[in-house]
Amino acid sequence: MNKSIIAVTLLTSAINTSHAEVFLDPIVITATRSAQVQSTTLSSVTVIDRAQIEGRSSSTVYDILRAQSGIDITRLGGVGQPVSVFLRGTESDHVLVLIDGIRASSATTGQFSWQNLPTSQIERIEIVRGPRTSLYGSDAIGGVIQIFTRKSDGPMVRAEIGAFDTNAVEFGWGTHGVINTSINAEVRKTNGFSSTNSNNFFFDPDHDGSRSESLAFNIDTHIGEGSVYLQTIHSQSETDLDTGISELTNQSVAVGIDYPMTSRWNTSVKLGHYRDFSTSDYGPFGIFEFNTVRSTTSWLNTIKLHTMTNLTAGLDYRHENGEDIDVSASVINYDASINNTGVFVHLQNSTENNNFSAAIRRDSHSTFGSKTTGSIAAGYHLNKQFMLRASWGSAFKAPTINDLFHPGTPAFDPEEGLQYVGNPNLEPETSNTIEIGLDARIDGHNIVRVSLFQTQIKNLIAPDFTSPQFNIANIGSTKIEGIEIEWHKNWGSWDTSTNATLQKPINEDTGTDLLRRPRKKATVRLGHTIQSKGKINLEVLLRSDSKDFASTLSGYGIANIDGYYELSKYWRAEVRIENVLDKTYEVVSGYNPSPRSAFIAFRYTPSE
Repeated sequence: MNKSIIAVTLLTSAINTSHAEVFLDPIVITATRSAQVQSTTLSSVTVIDRAQIEGRSSSTVYDILRAQSGIDITRLGGVGQPVSVFLRGTESDHVLVLIDGIRASSATTGQFSWQNLPTSQIERIEIVRGPRTSLYGSDAIGGVIQIFTRKSDGPMVRAEIGAFDTNAVEFGWGTHGVINTSINAEVRKTNGFSSTNSNNFFFDPDHDGSRSESLAFNIDTHIGEGSVYLQTIHSQSETDLDTGISELTNQSVAVGIDYPMTSRWNTSVKLGHYRDFSTSDYGPFGIFEFNTVRSTTSWLNTIKLHTMTNLTAGLDYRHENGEDIDVSASVINYDASINNTGVFVHLQNSTENNNFSAAIRRDSHSTFGSKTTGSIAAGYHLNKQFMLRASWGSAFKAPTINDLFHPGTPAFDPEEGLQYVGNPNLEPETSNTIEIGLDARIDGHNIVRVSLFQTQIKNLIAPDFTSPQFNIANIGSTKIEGIEIEWHKNWGSWDTSTNATLQKPINEDTGTDLLRRPRKKATVRLGHTIQSKGKINLEVLLRSDSKDFASTLSGYGIANIDGYYELSKYWRAEVRIENVLDKTYEVVSGYNPSPRSAFIAFRYTPSE
């Protein structure tokens, strides 16, 4: 009841503020696998476009995502160190990550290498909260985050220097005509700071730096009324660890064709390839290589049954192969493959006052068999400004290749043998989520969204500490309840983007909070435009206490400043100051966040 009162209070306050500049209604693809304007979706959706990315003057996805509603994010130190994203309190492998529609998480670990994706290669980010397994299959329990790779309009060069001996150079080029092409490249280096502190078993006070290179290429052309395209991104990095060095390579390639078969039927076929390769030195535990190769095929059909009714039907197939090699012992722990085929149907209907959607999907998995998931959502327009929405969705998370086939890792005591042994008989994790939301768009310039949700997850895949070898098993369940509140408003030369999340992510077996997910968090971002030539932003992040292994992490509040100024028609200066008050805190026990640090960049964009 208290949460509802808070939501209504904030909503009323926002609605009664003054009018100002009009917000655009962006196109969203991820929520339904078809294009529609954000205001008509029946999901909690955030779209971060290229202008917003450049306005933050940030080089990492970590900086952008940590300010978003419903997201908890951790990083084990500075730039280049491992990053985990938790969406709506679910696990970090309960988020489906797509790059240009291609699955991009490792098939061995189930994790996406966020630290290896620079913002210089991103055109747009779409965040869809809530289950989407009925459209995409496994993994989308907490939601979907899709990355669309950069498409440059013309020539551009950007150079950055800053704290920790950071330096970076970025280059972009784009052409438009019968054939549209875009290429973007970045080289970045930082000496970093000590990722660990004295609370960490492997603490070493040396600096943990990172070096990375990335390249994205896009090309497309028209074929009659349709189009054919190629989208690819390649990134690689080398990062210092306290135990040694981690090397990481990621590559995503998408080739596809979109074609209108008739005035009512559009079909598209997409072939995808994704590779995730890493080598990590874990000191006394050895040196390991993980290699994932995933091939995917998707066939999507959108049919307009009626003026206000659309049907989307699709077929998805993927083949995943994973290798785990103990380099120090010259042993291949496993070389295994998984296949999955999924078919789905999604119906959408819209009238002047009501929206409705329903989806059902059947997945056939090569290890555990078949799984059926579904979703249903409805929206009612109270008037032109307010829409009340409600939804239900089921979802599942298939076991990874590690979960199924890993032979185990050496215990601290050699007499105990191997631990954390995989289990080929695992069943998928399953979930059910209900959500109620209220969206308000006051004359298009003052936007408020409130979402209340509850997710129940069962059959969790985790080590069974009651077994001699801590075998991987289906044990435990979690329940997550929460409310998200977002407010976006412009007035004159000022604008604000504010969100707050109250959540209760509980391990139902132990009655304790899930790790590294605070119950309360809020972000306030206030911006001021300077004579239409620049902008300065203040960002404040607030987080309550959170639980970690054998410890409780204290809550904290930090402030960041970023901005830019157009020096001339071609030159632009950018600045970013992180942790302005030099706050000492921990997001993960034993690891250091960034101390106060400043960065400056210059961008040159000549006319074509």
